[in-house]
Amino acid sequence: MPRGVYDHHKIRGRANETARKDYSEAIASYESGMRIVDVARIQGIRPQVMGKIFKRRDVKIRPDRAENCYQWKGGRKISTDGYVLVYSPEHHRADRNRYVKEHILVVEKAMGKSLSATHPIHHVNFDKQDNRNENLVVCEDTGYHAFLHKRTVLIQERR
Repeated sequence: MPRGVYDHHKIRGRANETARKDYSEAIASYESGMRIVDVARIQGIRPQVMGKIFKRRDVKIRPDRAENCYQWKGGRKISTDGYVLVYSPEHHRADRNRYVKEHILVVEKAMGKSLSATHPIHHVNFDKQDNRNENLVVCEDTGYHAFLHKRTVLIQERR
């Protein structure tokens, strides 16, 4: 070994424990349909490490999408502009990450039909996360939506 180069596993006294451990039971659990995160929890290691162990042992890794991913948080999140996003991969207005703004889904459910992108939805109380039916107004076009905003601002200034 060249001078100054050390075998870090031997220095720590671990001598590569994962290489010696038998993971046949974990592999069998994963291949029977269990998620990596669940197998890793049983083994007492992180999911990322479990994935690396599987790769070293030539286990075919299933792509964990949406609900099956260990980082899944229920399919709801807040966008950078403040709207509530809901995971809905089959929706016609889903973005490239397969999320739709929740107020669109609420209005479509109330109307019983899908809504085109040319109809903006106005939040009456200006709270982008308040998606109750009584707080949403479907506008004909962006001009009417702008009118509602200006009218509300004028009314608030007069008070």
